[in-house]
Amino acid sequence: MYEIEYFLLGASQLSANPALSKYTRLWSLGIILLLGLIIVFLNKLNTWDWLLGGAIALLGVYSYFAVKNNNLLLGALFILSAANIDFKKFVKRDLVLRTILFVTVLFLNQIGVIASNIAVRPDTGVVRNALGFKQFNVAGAIVMSILLEYIFLHFDHINWYDVLGVAIFEGVIFKLTDSKGGLIAVGLYLVIAILNTAQKQIHPLDFAWIKGIVSWAFFGLSAISFYLVMNFRWGSSFWMKINSLLSDRINILSQYYHQYGIGLLPKQVGAYRGSGIVIMDNTYVTLGIQFGLIVLLVYGLFYNQLAIKAFNASDWALASLILVISIFGLVESSLYIVGINFTLVALLSKSREQSRKEKPVVLMNKEFV
Repeated sequence: MYEIEYFLLGASQLSANPALSKYTRLWSLGIILLLGLIIVFLNKLNTWDWLLGGAIALLGVYSYFAVKNNNLLLGALFILSAANIDFKKFVKRDLVLRTILFVTVLFLNQIGVIASNIAVRPDTGVVRNALGFKQFNVAGAIVMSILLEYIFLHFDHINWYDVLGVAIFEGVIFKLTDSKGGLIAVGLYLVIAILNTAQKQIHPLDFAWIKGIVSWAFFGLSAISFYLVMNFRWGSSFWMKINSLLSDRINILSQYYHQYGIGLLPKQVGAYRGSGIVIMDNTYVTLGIQFGLIVLLVYGLFYNQLAIKAFNASDWALASLILVISIFGLVESSLYIVGINFTLVALLSKSREQSRKEKPVVLMNKEFV
């Protein structure tokens, strides 16, 4: 039932087809109700999980009615209802689901059923194509999720064919969408997987020394993000260089910060320069400004506990994935959206220690030597 709900969410929200958009809210309401039933009748959560999950769910309800945004509520309900989910098995199925949905949207876009969203970057003149999705970075993030899931499942036995396939796929998508966040995340995770697979031929890598870095990455990157946004000064050569490297993100985020500030609860945030959409390409600042410090704190605690669990289980694939996803949050605002960030399902899912004993799915048989 959980995976059916996840499929309905993905099918209803990924496409930019206007004909489907009018059904999204109705489908979301149905998903919310069914997830609520799963939480109440099927899941067994401890007190700590109920406190964290309950807090973000209540804030999600508030956000749903006060801010007219259902992403926080859907994310909270998917997190809470995933307690009995085997995360690795979920990722295997989700990889197939995401790939099917991506190919479907891309096909419908190519035959003209779904319109193309094409624009030119004003600073570089690069043409961007959303490939039938709502926005360029959404297309990039969906492909990023597909490739991260593939690398995750092959983390201990990645081979040259995998590397070549992932690199070509991500390279083509980057060329079309000019979405840098996905390129950074996939590239970093792929390098870590390559090092892990190559090194295990001699001696398995020990990631335990970065436990503190990974477990507190969410809070550390939040602090860095807010420092940059609060101290940005237009005209300073230092700040202008950093802002240019980040495609004007710091400038935009700084303007949002000075206009709306940071509160405790979710609030309505308007469009940037009348663009009609909220553009805050940083998860930590988005959570702080639009959804409040309480939501930011809860998500940080969730990822802190997940990282500790991963390290205690010597699950280096998940531990390094948490670090990669956290870094991705510096340049994109979608970490709290469950349809893009599949690691949200892992926050309360049952221990993966047993699932790690299973044989991995091997699609190609040539490993690094």
